Amino acid sequence: MRLVRVTVKTPSLQLVDTSFGYVNLFPFLLKVLSPTSPRLPRLLADLSNKELLWSEFGLRSINLKSPFYHTHNTKDDPPYWRGAIWININYLAVQALRYYSHHSRTPVPVAAEAKRLAEQLTQNLARTVLGGLERTGHLWEQYNDQTGNGQRGHPFSGWTSLISLIISDSS
Repeated sequence: MRLVRVTVKTPSLQLVDTSFGYVNLFPFLLKVLSPTSPRLPRLLADLSNKELLWSEFGLRSINLKSPFYHTHNTKDDPPYWRGAIWININYLAVQALRYYSHHSRTPVPVAAEAKRLAEQLTQNLARTVLGGLERTGHLWEQYNDQTGNGQRGHPFSGWTSLISLIISDSS
């Protein structure tokens, strides 16, 4: 059997500059970004921007302005990492925010902002996950960035169980 790729229009290489999402955060999430990096204040500003990743339920996986936001992956595959809130990545974000908020080399105003964001993100995630658990009796694979409702796989105690570490470390 021979497979043929069919496209609607001729593909072209292009820069998609509006697709800020989880993938852009990994130097920060993995704490390899220096606490003195001039990029850190901008990253925190972008992280907390409600038009980008921040939502009252947690950090969405891709920004609201991205052409991929809430679009299907394929005709029969609804959006997956295209806007939903994933607790595994939010856990890394909370841990990174706490790290930068306590690091001795992080400038004081940047550390204060990281601390504020860590506390707020922890509250948002706890309200989302525990609220969903109370309403439905389940932990979910991911959460809707607009409603906070659980979606996809459930009961799902994989990475969503990280909420216990997020809450227990909230000092």
